[in-house]
Amino acid sequence: MLLDARGERLVIGYRGTALSAPTDWLPLATVESAGAVLADVRWPQGAAAILAAARHAGVPAILDAEVAHPKVLDALVPLADHVIFSERGLAVFAPGSLEAGLRRALSTGARVAAVTQGEAGAWWIDARAPEGVRHTPAFRVNVVDTLAAGDVFHGAYAFAIAQRMPMDQAVRFASAAAAIKCSRPGGRAGAPSRAEVEALLARTGA
Repeated sequence: MLLDARGERLVIGYRGTALSAPTDWLPLATVESAGAVLADVRWPQGAAAILAAARHAGVPAILDAEVAHPKVLDALVPLADHVIFSERGLAVFAPGSLEAGLRRALSTGARVAAVTQGEAGAWWIDARAPEGVRHTPAFRVNVVDTLAAGDVFHGAYAFAIAQRMPMDQAVRFASAAAAIKCSRPGGRAGAPSRAEVEALLARTGA
């Protein structure tokens, strides 16, 4: 991982073949007791299995739609209730305008489609609301390290959905969590507690 003077990170990874294993060991029967399920694109077979199990159980199924082969995104997006793209992931899934990409995700069956853009905030559409594309600004912090900011955003969002927060509150909660993480060095170890997120929201009137 490389880190520049502005706190922006470049991760150089090697995925290997370990995640090509069968999915039959996954405890899918336990999904029905979850408040929400979150999966990413790194193990497509596992993600497909758990997202499908969540939808079958009526549990919110959330996809972290990071950069992947277009066929992977085409297979996983229709299985999720909430699809949260990175900016590059959305460009792979649906080249063109941001709104058109998010609406394509909704057309596959998602209830919510969103894209995160770092300091530019997050844009999202709730298929059940008439407002169209909505924007949640990023919180202003002294950025030290952006490593794992996306992971923290997605984890906080999944928590908020499991807590049945309204969509606008869920996105704000996740944005606040990611902002706090960016103000700290290190990866996921810099993730804030719920109390820290709520304190930031209270200070900013969010």
